[in-house]
Amino acid sequence: VVGVLGLALRSYYLLNEQHNVPVAVIDVAGTPEQLARGEQLAHLCINCHSPNGELPLAGADFVTRFDMPPMGTLYAPNLTPGGDIDDWTDGEVIRAIREGVHRDGRSLLIMPSNIGRNYSDDDVQALVAYLRSQPPTGGPTPRNQLNLLGALFLNLADLRTVQAPVGNVTAPPTTDTLAYGKYM
Repeated sequence: VVGVLGLALRSYYLLNEQHNVPVAVIDVAGTPEQLARGEQLAHLCINCHSPNGELPLAGADFVTRFDMPPMGTLYAPNLTPGGDIDDWTDGEVIRAIREGVHRDGRSLLIMPSNIGRNYSDDDVQALVAYLRSQPPTGGPTPRNQLNLLGALFLNLADLRTVQAPVGNVTAPPTTDTLAYGKYM
């Protein structure tokens, strides 16, 4: 019992641990070219952030969608202007994509920031522009709350996604198909 309690407390500490990852000061322009490219990239997010496998990215209940054991509430956030990111700066959204850090400094759970960190500056800004252009759908995402089973599971499979800060990233030229294919 003491061991289980200790593991659960460790998990709750890890879930709420603060990460001091700097936020870039940036305002994404939202050009037509960015919106078109961002929509292409948003399709990579559908599996987790869409309740029905289509755009807009209105969020989804992970536990239900992926038939996970009853481990509490675990939501992929609503990424439309009707969700939480409406109040976030563009730099905070980029940090979430690239470094896996929530606006409040907690680690995002299950966010593939190990992939997002490789998006070029142009691509990550295009994705932010597209997220901002979606129709506001739904409301704020419920806060993730793992129960005892979920807390114990976190000790077996660390779902946190914090990555080291990313500097500038430039995509290889599209004419170099081998390098560009590895990038995408």
